[in-house]
Amino acid sequence: MPETEAQSLEVPKRGDPDRKRVLNVLAQRRYRQRRQEKVHALERRSAATKALSTNEIFLVNSRAGDRNQQCMENYMVQAGDNFCLVSDGSTPSSDNTWNSLSTSAGSSPDNYLNDINGLDQVFFNLTPPLYNLSDFDSELQALESSQFTFPDDANLQVPELKVIKAGLEMAMLLNCGDALWDPTATRLFTSTTLSITLPPDLQPTEVQGTIPHHPLLDILPWPSVRNKFIYIFSQPVEMRPKAARDPMALIKLQYDLEDSAEGVRILNEDCYDGKNWEIGQVVFQNWWWALDRGVVEHSNKLRARRGAPPLQLMSA
Repeated sequence: MPETEAQSLEVPKRGDPDRKRVLNVLAQRRYRQRRQEKVHALERRSAATKALSTNEIFLVNSRAGDRNQQCMENYMVQAGDNFCLVSDGSTPSSDNTWNSLSTSAGSSPDNYLNDINGLDQVFFNLTPPLYNLSDFDSELQALESSQFTFPDDANLQVPELKVIKAGLEMAMLLNCGDALWDPTATRLFTSTTLSITLPPDLQPTEVQGTIPHHPLLDILPWPSVRNKFIYIFSQPVEMRPKAARDPMALIKLQYDLEDSAEGVRILNEDCYDGKNWEIGQVVFQNWWWALDRGVVEHSNKLRARRGAPPLQLMSA
């Protein structure tokens, strides 16, 4: 996307289907800008460190005159912004004035040992540089992990994974985890089947305890919907709705529930409450005859809240 176009983007209001895309574009653009600024800052720090290491090093002649004897007890060696005081320990024997020599960091210290002024000792500040270029990667990694986060509205959600997790959790609670994956499994489910108290929406109905059915139907969080599915699948094949006549009907029901776009959505971690489940268009299109009006109306309210169209039957 051209820069001018990215700058002119305006964030749509909540509920607009294009809002997440625009937020994602703007977030990525801010990320690239912050990363570039961070790289430039690191380069400037590295350049400053390099310039510091090439500053002139001033060496003080250890042979000063008698009048400078007291202040020559300690020598100050300057290297950039770093200072250190060093004690010479030698006895000044001449009245030479202070001599200052300069060199770059690339010059050899041996040149000063042979200086005509006869330096006794040469002191160099070997303080390591303030910053190391090898830290670039760690700095950039810290930038990505701590200085940049996507807005909540741009987070990607995977509804089908949440549905699968909820289904397995409910199957384990209802003690039908193994049979859930067996398309030929049937069972009766009563209040005496388990020794624990179930949430209200998962309490077994009379139909569940009298008509053999597949365990998949027990994990649906609507008692009336469970009853209708059990009634329909207990009828002869020719008496069932079209979607339920297929020998693979139960497997297709599971596929539809886990559809990534229009299966079912679970709003939070409480998967045992039917009010947290939203019916999608795929489930409604194929299995509408088992859904109560209250379930459909509640799902439409949840869909409207996130800007999705209401459920409706479409021609084949």
